Amino acid sequence: MEACALMAVRVPSAPSRPLIFPSGNAWRGRLVFAAISGLALIAVLGYVTFYFGCISGQEFSPDTFERRSFYYFEIPLLGWQVWPISRVDCTGTLVSHLTGEKLIAVQKKPESSVRWDLVYATRGFDPGASRPAAQGDARILCFYLDAQDSDRHHVWLEWSKKNPKLAAVLWPAVAKVCREELYLFVPELLGLASSAASLESLGEVLNKTLTDRYCELATAHQRLKRHETAIELFSEALRCTPASIPALKGRAASLQATGKTQEAASDLAEVARLQKLSAADPVPKKP
Repeated sequence: MEACALMAVRVPSAPSRPLIFPSGNAWRGRLVFAAISGLALIAVLGYVTFYFGCISGQEFSPDTFERRSFYYFEIPLLGWQVWPISRVDCTGTLVSHLTGEKLIAVQKKPESSVRWDLVYATRGFDPGASRPAAQGDARILCFYLDAQDSDRHHVWLEWSKKNPKLAAVLWPAVAKVCREELYLFVPELLGLASSAASLESLGEVLNKTLTDRYCELATAHQRLKRHETAIELFSEALRCTPASIPALKGRAASLQATGKTQEAASDLAEVARLQKLSAADPVPKKP
């Protein structure tokens, strides 16, 4: 009976409340606030992307000796590129002189196969490139191409105009090592040219220096068991000095290590011939 009595008790329902919709002014206020917030967010993202996501720098082509600047934008941290790469030619007056006077042979290649080496790249808004995030070996050459004296004259442009015959020997050698990605050789070559006494002495000293540097680099690769690279470098040394006994011996060792015994034997035979000639006709010692 008690259970039936409890079931008979009616629980009062909560009074219903009418739905209240915001007025037109309230909706407009919310829309304005959302629009302003969205624009502010876009502005902040744009500023951050522009200031911190700008990637800019320079590239140098050893094939044509041209230089170009580039820039694009990416979202910081995420690395998502949001702007296409823009490039502008910034080749200097010295290179224009070298190519115009045929002091450097420009290699004609399809645009897609022209090699471009990094000079430097910066991250963030840095017009003066005061804090590059990355630097390439090509910056070594570009430092000298841009060098100016106290009167803001380009040092090597003036030198090339005053010494056209020496320039005709120097710059092809510079172009050669750059195309082999050996920009580290450039400062020494320019230093030798600036102190050269004559055309003949410059040619000899450049060939000897390049032979020594190629042999040093080849020996380093040889010790790391990179014999194919060592063979190429020893061969470059022999192009500079065909009778270089160290280059012949070094190349023979790498040829032997790669199983090219016949070629190694040919180099060793040439070494024996040169040594025999040297013993038969020794160079007189200077007093």
